[in-house]
Amino acid sequence: MVPSIYDEQPMNFMVLESISRFVIVSALMLPFEIYDSALDPAELRTLPQRIGIPWTKRFGYFLGVVFVVLVFQNHDLHKPWAAISIAVLTVGAIYKTQPHQSKTFTAFWVEALPMVWAGLVYGFGGLD
Repeated sequence: MVPSIYDEQPMNFMVLESISRFVIVSALMLPFEIYDSALDPAELRTLPQRIGIPWTKRFGYFLGVVFVVLVFQNHDLHKPWAAISIAVLTVGAIYKTQPHQSKTFTAFWVEALPMVWAGLVYGFGGLD
């Protein structure tokens, strides 16, 4: 709230921004959930254990689309390219994630996506 008052941004901008970040972070968690699904005890009842890996991946694809739609709703002219790029990378990571794969993929490549996102935002003139 305080940054929106300082920056004189309308409140709906901050609400949409908060929701879009929640959505992309939720999507970024799915590769970890899928990777850990083979190791997690059944009592945890994680999303892949409840609805299955294919439906978890579909849910991640849906979250990627929702993220892009929310970014376009903010009418921010320099961020859509960064948002589309990070959404495509996130959906690609979800697509490539398997329960029994190298820990390097999940631990390095998926965790690097937020840093790639920051680089894209700065690269496309964001955070002016």
